[in-house]
Amino acid sequence: MQCFERALAGLALIGLLVVSLAGCHPNTEPASTGGERVAGTEGIDCGDHLPLSYSPDGQWLAFWLWTNRGENAPPEHRLALLDLDTGIRHLPEPDGRDSSGDAASAAPRIDKLCWSRDGQRLLTGVLPPDANEATPVQQSSASLRVKPRGQQRPAVVHAIDLDRPDRMELADTAACGAEDIGHWRFQAPYSYWDDWTQLGKVQVKKVDPRLIRLELSGGRVLGEHRPVRWSTRSLMVSDHAWSPDQTQLAYVVRELRGSWGGLSHTWLTAVDAEPVQLLSGAVYAMQWRNDQELHLCLRRPGKAESAVFAWQSPFD
Repeated sequence: MQCFERALAGLALIGLLVVSLAGCHPNTEPASTGGERVAGTEGIDCGDHLPLSYSPDGQWLAFWLWTNRGENAPPEHRLALLDLDTGIRHLPEPDGRDSSGDAASAAPRIDKLCWSRDGQRLLTGVLPPDANEATPVQQSSASLRVKPRGQQRPAVVHAIDLDRPDRMELADTAACGAEDIGHWRFQAPYSYWDDWTQLGKVQVKKVDPRLIRLELSGGRVLGEHRPVRWSTRSLMVSDHAWSPDQTQLAYVVRELRGSWGGLSHTWLTAVDAEPVQLLSGAVYAMQWRNDQELHLCLRRPGKAESAVFAWQSPFD
């Protein structure tokens, strides 16, 4: 009888463990918190490039498209332009393309681009107006680290007239105009061993390895985060993006079992509100389309294809 009771107790403990582990993955589907897939972004490369860049008026989205060319061929990267108003995706082709591999057919560089202020023209492969003091107009998830102009290698610059989004041509300029809106490749300014990280007007403090706290510059606490998994050794904020009006902050809290890896949780907060969780799972990039619409580049659990999903802010 005692053996039977011990067996039942063991099964009960196993059941509790299974339930506990199952509860470690809340909100893995974007739709569970109001996320909607942005049609036309399927196959986006959510990698080290700058995968999300918007025209000043929010109509166009530029990104790398990753296409599988077959079992024995490497994947092909293409520059894609998505008209967010119509949902039509364009794949610009260079004018003068030939088989000799000359400059006219060189692949465009989306990690160095800028939009004209009126949103009618896009340049790829350009340098900042002043490479020593480059500052992006679009808010992104990290600080700029750009080599001084003298160390920059000459690049092929393509121009795309957004009235003809299926074509691109060589441009006779090497740098973004002073009035244009530039976007260059970013690098995270924080690491998992930092005791604190400054995210604009918010400071992330590591109270202890398993507790981080977000505070405004005046000391008011916006939120605290602890790990969901018992095996987590420490926490860090691995990515963030401020809304254009600087009133809302989206950020990713990563649970670390070593120096990297582990479960990620994406949160959204406002300077006068409590954080709300949007998603648990890998988020590879985040960017605001405008003050009320947040875009996340992610792979859903069990889905091989990447895509962008949009959330409407719950904050006024």
